[in-house]
Amino acid sequence: MPRRTPLGLLLRNGAAETRERVDAIARAEMGWNDARWRSERERYRALIAHCYSLPADA
Repeated sequence: MPRRTPLGLLLRNGAAETRERVDAIARAEMGWNDARWRSERERYRALIAHCYSLPADA
């Protein structure tokens, strides 16, 4: 999502509130099954936490 849209950078919590809509679009457009969606979602969350969030002690 960060490559395709700035939503994850502009909206709070990496645009977590858009998850259901992104889920439906990704599954339909990309043919992702449950396992692939979970994997991609976790990779995205890790990327947002590591690269685009404030440090935990901030």
